[in-house]
Amino acid sequence: MNRAVDYLEANITEKLDIEKVAKIALSSPFHFQRMYHMITGVTIAEYMRRRRLTLAAQDILSGRKIINVAYRYGYETPEAFTKAFRKMHGISPSAARELGANLKDEFNYIIGVEEIKETLPKGYVSATIPAATWAVFESVGALPEALMDIIRRVYSEWFPATGYQHDLCTPGLEVYPEGDKHSPDYRCEYWVPVKK
Repeated sequence: MNRAVDYLEANITEKLDIEKVAKIALSSPFHFQRMYHMITGVTIAEYMRRRRLTLAAQDILSGRKIINVAYRYGYETPEAFTKAFRKMHGISPSAARELGANLKDEFNYIIGVEEIKETLPKGYVSATIPAATWAVFESVGALPEALMDIIRRVYSEWFPATGYQHDLCTPGLEVYPEGDKHSPDYRCEYWVPVKK
């Protein structure tokens, strides 16, 4: 799978040849696309579209002509490129060049504690995590390696074997009890929201 993704990245401006990519992953096109979607939560075509538009934004910010960028990333017309760019980034390619333009969605990693009764300190916020169906995995070992191994196995082994999908509308949780996080016996949990 990693070799297949490396190939996609190296050929990001080329037309997607799903049969060649699947062959690199030692899989049929059908199973490769299914496995990729189960691991990442997006289709291979959506991944390619997003990566191309991200790279296109970088090219535009570096001063390349919009029409050249559009053709480089496979758009037949500047209008089609502008429509796709606006849908992903929220602004047009020409507006992206303006000083202070903001393109990327945010990825939030929030550190929290269970509800406290006292007044929250300044700068802190209270949030309620919505009800969801969770798969809970225990990690045993020194951090971060042990937890990263569990997360990798969840996406590469557990999801493909169970038929569940990652519920991307709900946050995942990492639960760290007190203790020596570098100990080979340290136990923590990875909670992933799932749906059938």
